[in-house]
Amino acid sequence: MQQQTFQSSEAFLSPERTRVMRFRSRLVPTTALTAAVLSLNASGAFGADVSTQSQLNAAIAASANPINVTSGALVVSVGQTIASTTDLIVAPGASLDLSSALQMIGSLSGGGALTLGTSSLIVGGNNSSTSFSGTIGMTHQGYESTYGRFFKTGTGTLTIDNATFSLGESYIAQGAMAQTSGNTSFAYLSVGENKTGGVPNVGALNVSGGTLTIGTTLQVGSFEGNGTVNQTGGTVKVIPLCGTTAHCAALNIGNQGGTGTYAISGGELIASIVNIGRKTSGSQSSTGTLAISGGVVDISTRSDGNGGILNGQLIIGYSAQSNGKIEQTGGTLRIHNDSKLYLTGESTSTSIYNLSGGTLEIGGSSLQAAYSNPNPHYQFNLGGGSIKVIESALTTNVNATLTSGVSTIDTNGFGATWSGVFSGSGGLAKAGAGTLTLSGANTYLGGTFLNDGILKVNADNNLGDATGGLTFSGGTLLFGAAFNTARNITLAGGGTIDTNGFNTTVSGQLSGAGGLTKTGVGALTLSGANTYLGGTFINRGVLKVNADNNLGDAAGGLTFDGGTLQFGAAFNSARNIALAGSGILDSNGFDASLSGQLNGQGALTKTGAGTLTLNGSSSYSGATAVNQGTLRAGATNAFSPLSAFSVASAATFDLNSLNQTIGSLAGAGNVLLGSATLTTGGDNSSTTFSGVASGNGQISKTGTGTFTLTGSNAYTGGTTVTGGLINFASANNFGPSGTITLNGGGLQWATGNTTDISSRLAAMGIGGATFDTNGNNVVFATSISGVGGLTKSGAGMLTLVANNTGPIAVTGGTLRAGQIDAFSPLSTFSVASAATFDLNNLNQTIGSLAGAGNVTLGSATLTTGGDGTSTTFSGSISGTGGLTKEGAGTFTLAGNNTYTGLTTINAGRLNVTGSIVSTIVNNGTFALDNSGTSTVSGVISGTGAIEKTGAGTTVLSNINTYTGATSVTDGKLVVNGSIASSSGLTVGQGAVIGGNGILPSATINGELSPGNSIGLITVVGDLTLGAGSQYLVEVSPVAADRANVTGAASLAGTVLATFARGTYIVKNYTILHADGGFAGSKFSGLVTANAPANFITSLNYTSNDVFLSLTANLGGDGPGGINALPRNQRGVANVINAWFNAGLPLAPSFINLYSLTGTGLTNALASSAGEPATGAQQIGYRSLDHFLYQMLDLQEPNRGQGQIGDASGFIASYTTDQSAASKKISLSHVDLSRSPQPNASALYEPRWSIWASPFGGY
Repeated sequence: MQQQTFQSSEAFLSPERTRVMRFRSRLVPTTALTAAVLSLNASGAFGADVSTQSQLNAAIAASANPINVTSGALVVSVGQTIASTTDLIVAPGASLDLSSALQMIGSLSGGGALTLGTSSLIVGGNNSSTSFSGTIGMTHQGYESTYGRFFKTGTGTLTIDNATFSLGESYIAQGAMAQTSGNTSFAYLSVGENKTGGVPNVGALNVSGGTLTIGTTLQVGSFEGNGTVNQTGGTVKVIPLCGTTAHCAALNIGNQGGTGTYAISGGELIASIVNIGRKTSGSQSSTGTLAISGGVVDISTRSDGNGGILNGQLIIGYSAQSNGKIEQTGGTLRIHNDSKLYLTGESTSTSIYNLSGGTLEIGGSSLQAAYSNPNPHYQFNLGGGSIKVIESALTTNVNATLTSGVSTIDTNGFGATWSGVFSGSGGLAKAGAGTLTLSGANTYLGGTFLNDGILKVNADNNLGDATGGLTFSGGTLLFGAAFNTARNITLAGGGTIDTNGFNTTVSGQLSGAGGLTKTGVGALTLSGANTYLGGTFINRGVLKVNADNNLGDAAGGLTFDGGTLQFGAAFNSARNIALAGSGILDSNGFDASLSGQLNGQGALTKTGAGTLTLNGSSSYSGATAVNQGTLRAGATNAFSPLSAFSVASAATFDLNSLNQTIGSLAGAGNVLLGSATLTTGGDNSSTTFSGVASGNGQISKTGTGTFTLTGSNAYTGGTTVTGGLINFASANNFGPSGTITLNGGGLQWATGNTTDISSRLAAMGIGGATFDTNGNNVVFATSISGVGGLTKSGAGMLTLVANNTGPIAVTGGTLRAGQIDAFSPLSTFSVASAATFDLNNLNQTIGSLAGAGNVTLGSATLTTGGDGTSTTFSGSISGTGGLTKEGAGTFTLAGNNTYTGLTTINAGRLNVTGSIVSTIVNNGTFALDNSGTSTVSGVISGTGAIEKTGAGTTVLSNINTYTGATSVTDGKLVVNGSIASSSGLTVGQGAVIGGNGILPSATINGELSPGNSIGLITVVGDLTLGAGSQYLVEVSPVAADRANVTGAASLAGTVLATFARGTYIVKNYTILHADGGFAGSKFSGLVTANAPANFITSLNYTSNDVFLSLTANLGGDGPGGINALPRNQRGVANVINAWFNAGLPLAPSFINLYSLTGTGLTNALASSAGEPATGAQQIGYRSLDHFLYQMLDLQEPNRGQGQIGDASGFIASYTTDQSAASKKISLSHVDLSRSPQPNASALYEPRWSIWASPFGGY
């Protein structure tokens, strides 16, 4: 392309006429536009808008008008300088190369790319405020060598949202830069750098949003300049992106003689290395301030981007001749565990950290006094801020001044150990979970405030000056050594003192609305006149007091959850005591009394010499242990009725003549009853008391447990047992005198004890008495009276000699009669399984008998039932004696009874559901109500009735003589003997009467089943079979069940005949005979089962007999019709049927025909016909004809072929057609083989091909 030159004799670009010169094409692709190429009026003012890649000539560059690069690339040539007041605008996507020389411009805006290389650009000469979001590319050629540099000057503000300042160095010498949004990055940034004309440059960086990243160093006030960073939001990151460069990732506030302030009120500052007041050269002091009023400053160790690690650190007063300060009134300064906060650097620096608000978050060993100075000088002033432990427990030895208010250390669940000294007029508060250990000789005056967690101290001065006091709003004061304190303690909320194994005295006053908790091993002595209202809680160790007010206001009470209250003097307390857990009261040699209420679920232990008197009421449910001294009652029911008491040897439990009720009593000590009654056992536990109870009072045992007395007791007021048992070894266990009253409880004999205690027994109360012989054999010589019942329990034997009254239950072992009528005739007896009631050969009369145990009669008779009640005895009655049933009730024998004496039913009902072998005199009702099978083998006599109920079967096997009625309402009654003496038999619907025995006149609406299998039953009298009745008959080939009736029989119902297998030859079976006839009655029907084939069953009657008849029916012309038998076979069948039906005997070969059916029957009838005799003649004639035809017909074409159509032909007329066998048949001359389709040959067909005689068979 040819070069083109534009010339003009006038200024075409002037302030009056704004022109835009656009290069629409690349006019000079290789040669720069110069004055020689494009000549402009040098005196005219101009501007330029460049839209293609071009080079700027000198005239344009020298103009002060704006330069706007809208697209493409513009290069400023070597030697060309842009006017210092020019507004330079580089649009996004456009670029401007300024690497040829230093440039100074009025302002910079746009979003394009500027290339500086190692040159510098100074922006801001016209003091205007602009925004730039593009890229400024700079290079460097090694540390402290040639860098590209960017300077912000003038009073205006350059907003740099989303801008990138790569490599090189950037300076805010004057005015300000602002970051409001987006992501902006600098390689190096200095705010307030150097001087101009001897006056420090003042620069500012304002961050309100977005993210600003510095990859090497951020200097704030450097080299005698004055710089300020104001961060109100967003994020500032000073992070390592520069490898091992010395400047790498440092935030220097006040650097090399400069004055710098970094003020953060919002957002987050993230850095690794922060130096506040840094000077490495020169004589001018550096002054730096980090002002935190909000937001977060986060210091942590980070990677340098090149595989190295930069340890996080913040140093206040980094070097000599430097002044560093952190002024924190809010926000958070966070020092991670991998980093350090040094309160000073060099010894000549001035280092101050004022923490008056906000939070210092720090942990581990991160809080250090000095960076490198063994004799550090610093001020760490706490005026209300908070130190919060993070990441791990804090350990530090720095000193701090509590300047004002209350400063807080929050252990935050990690804990802290602070060995430095706290001084000043302010106060110190402990907050958060975890333990804070203070070990310095602290002198602060503002007091200590414990809000949460644990504060551990080894001396009183660890808590500051004693005048400051100690205030609890929660938390625990943990003693690390034994010391006393006189400081006053305010319990604003609950407070805990943990003596931790040490003994200490708090002599100051404890006041406030909260409560005090004592925990930890060791003793805490309270000696002040305390007024706190929240109560006292003893969880562990010993709390010692000399007066009740040592425990605060009495309304607050005293609560135990472990631990001991030790009396240091004798005094009375009216405060209520709650036993949330166990509590120990140590009277410590003094006599003291408690008149408040004792309640809760815990246990109470009395220790120490001296007497402790309880004057109030108690309801606690835990145990009470009197281990030392005396526990005395000061009022009736002063002790808890739920508490289990134990009295140790040499200790005393004194009722003081005041009735008391306790849960139980155990131990080996002394119980002083006085004239009182001690009621024990209500907790239902079993205990042993081996001590001595004395006085003229009494002991009352309640509850279900067993109270064992083993001591020689001295009380004389008697013993009452209303529940459970008292186990005793001798009579003196109940004292030398006094009656024993049993009213719901009982006595248990100790092993080996056979003492007769009956003479000391008072009349039993309505609750009755239990005697547990416990394996011993005991004899009572004195009768037992009273309205209650007697229970014999336990192994062993109790023998009652005198006449005893009341109900009796034998639940274990043996109860034996010691004389005739040793028991009341009205006593109800129950004998449990495995227990025994032994009459001992002595007749006894009782009210009733029940249970499942054993009754041993010997030779005696037991009379029962007189009380008229109905009972069941499922056990076993044995012996040679007898049983008499009295009274109106029902006595059921459900067991296997073996006694052989007489059973007499004088009244009521005896129901047997088990078995009985006894002879029975029935003058009442003898009921057989069993579900299985039982047998009554004894003779039943008397005038009473017998009733068979229950679904089972009862067998009467003897010749009975009773005259009462007999009824069967359920199940089956089998009479194999005789009940003919009965006034009559009634069998209900669904019930069965059977057997081979003899019956009285009977009315049967159920089932009559003679025999036990096939047999005979006899009715002496009349028989009536109801309409719904069934007569069950079993039939065999030779016999059938039968009933013989000596009177008349009235027939109805159905005969059910069941046939056994076999060959039947009997025509008529007699199934019922009645001497008195049937009066024209008949059965309503016949139903058969397994009836034999070829017979028809029916019932036939004579005047006195009923027959079950069989009518032969082989299929002939007889009853049953004619079937399809051939004529000859039918004739044979008719003859045989007629012969059998006439009652004539059949030959055995004909009898067998009745077991055949179908083809077998047809063939058998054919073989029984007369045809075989004539058939033999026909065979002879026909055989001769065949032979002659064969021999005489010489022209027979098939002669000698050895094959005929049929192997047999019609040989005899009574045989069936036959076909050739599947195998060959060997004849004399030829082989005859089966044809594919056999054809029968006519008898006289000519031209036979062969005649043969077979020798053998298949």
